[in-house]
Amino acid sequence: MAATGQDALLEHIREHWENTPYWRLLGITLEEARPGYALLRLPVRQEVQNAGGGSVHGGALASLVDVAVTALLWTVYDVGSEISGHTTAELNVSYLAPGRGGAMHAEARLVRKGGTLMTGDVDVKDDQGELVAKGRATYRVFRRRETPPKAVR
Repeated sequence: MAATGQDALLEHIREHWENTPYWRLLGITLEEARPGYALLRLPVRQEVQNAGGGSVHGGALASLVDVAVTALLWTVYDVGSEISGHTTAELNVSYLAPGRGGAMHAEARLVRKGGTLMTGDVDVKDDQGELVAKGRATYRVFRRRETPPKAVR
């Protein structure tokens, strides 16, 4: 039986996930997705912690924010049909507390969906629900009629 509604959306995004090596490297998983909302989980392992096994490295938290807004983008655009691609235009992260515990949880919410830009806000919390970081990312989206720019070598 085919998935419908939110289940279908979640499976569609997860299919893309499997083709993104960086996300797999970090171990980020998509836990929930619905239009304008995405919930992700980053397991805390030695590879994402600061030296000495302390808190989660800020770069890993910034990546979690960026990936959360990417997942959010997939909930509001039909990637492949409506848009041909996307890229991060701006990323801001405010670190509020050390990230400790078994996992970091990122809740992404849509701020604005436009013709060429999409912005999402992200709250990153630990397992106890303490706010560890707040982030915002803006993505440039490329409509089907546009060609995403080629990488400069």
